[in-house]
Amino acid sequence: MGRSIVLPAVALLAAAGCRTAPPPARVAPAPRAPETPEPRPGDDEIVVGGERIPIGTRVVTWTQSPFYSAYLPHPRFSDEGPKGLRYRPGREVEGPWREAVDLFVLHYDACGTSRRCFEVLQDIRKLSVHFLLDVDGTIYQTLDLSEQAWHARHANPRSVGVEIANIGAFPLDDAAKLDEWYGHARGRVWGVVQGQELVQHDFTPEQYDALVKLAA
Repeated sequence: MGRSIVLPAVALLAAAGCRTAPPPARVAPAPRAPETPEPRPGDDEIVVGGERIPIGTRVVTWTQSPFYSAYLPHPRFSDEGPKGLRYRPGREVEGPWREAVDLFVLHYDACGTSRRCFEVLQDIRKLSVHFLLDVDGTIYQTLDLSEQAWHARHANPRSVGVEIANIGAFPLDDAAKLDEWYGHARGRVWGVVQGQELVQHDFTPEQYDALVKLAA
């Protein structure tokens, strides 16, 4: 989709346990603020090789609404579009896939929202990525990490991919387009890419927070 950053992958480990205990005395529940959603089991879990691993931030998997599933062999938002797989089942590597995956590839999606990004990947380009990171910090997982997503060409077999919702970088003369998109002058980031000076709006604090937890 957009430009990418490649970081070394990190190992993910988790442990859980439980025990039974006598039920507590009945006490009236404390009032909950109406804008605070009731937490549900699994809301912070990614899926790695069929195992659910909590990461401490909101995750919506492909089996949950709005069903951003790269497993679908057809478009998600229309009846027209290319049919067929959007990913490679399993990993195109020798030996255990967990040992082969050593890249964490970060893209800005050039779409601005995860919904639009998934629509472009699934319905139009017949591509995929493991995670979408929306502006509000919500992480959408579209595939198990044991599957090979189509997002980084030759690096696909050894990588995990993340599309971060951000309209992307523009030449300095076109910087006004960023404010038209976001509606306000959010913090900007400047840099030189392949000899061209570009500017883009920074990621949101919610995106940074979620990305730190996902990477860890």
